[in-house]
Amino acid sequence: VVNRKERRRYEREYPNDVWQGDTTYGPYITMDGKKYRTYLIHFIDDNSRLVVGHGFYLNDNAINVQKTLKKAIKTYGIPKVLYVDNGSPYANEQLSLICANLGIHLIHAKPYSPRGKGKVERCFRTVKDGFFNTIDWNSITSIEQVQSMYNEFLNTNYLNTKHSAIGTTPKERFMRDFSNISRKTDIQIDECFLHRSIRLVKSDATISFNNTIYE
Repeated sequence: VVNRKERRRYEREYPNDVWQGDTTYGPYITMDGKKYRTYLIHFIDDNSRLVVGHGFYLNDNAINVQKTLKKAIKTYGIPKVLYVDNGSPYANEQLSLICANLGIHLIHAKPYSPRGKGKVERCFRTVKDGFFNTIDWNSITSIEQVQSMYNEFLNTNYLNTKHSAIGTTPKERFMRDFSNISRKTDIQIDECFLHRSIRLVKSDATISFNNTIYE
């Protein structure tokens, strides 16, 4: 007997109530004669389905997740809840500190339960059908080229296209309640994203950080 939990469709009431975040594998690109796997990081607003943060990278790591999140917060404000994957790029001390400093409630999806991030997963399927499968990836020569093409795709084929589940475009839905969104200055956000690390001061009044000695 298979025990399946009942899952009901839900939607948060306002923009920035919840952001869902995840990473998907992108196609391989060839640079300087070598093939590299790409990774697409997405943060999507639960209410409006707006892709608030995105980025193509050559590495799936915590730094790139935080870089994408930082840009998203500077552009679209601070989410109340961040619902993300359980992998190491999303489950680490630095992201926990960042969210705590910004007043964001960080929640990790349960292992082997991808349906909890259904909206971001559904967005990835749309992207794969409308973008991944329409590009001649053999003609791509840099990650910057991929990002530029993806920016154009989002602006012309996703953000301003009517979404069947909400009856309007993601951008229009998000902007409807934009005045109620919590924001901080870029300087405040930069401070919250500073990495923190404990180091022992040596007898010569120096510390070592990333293989570099500092007084």
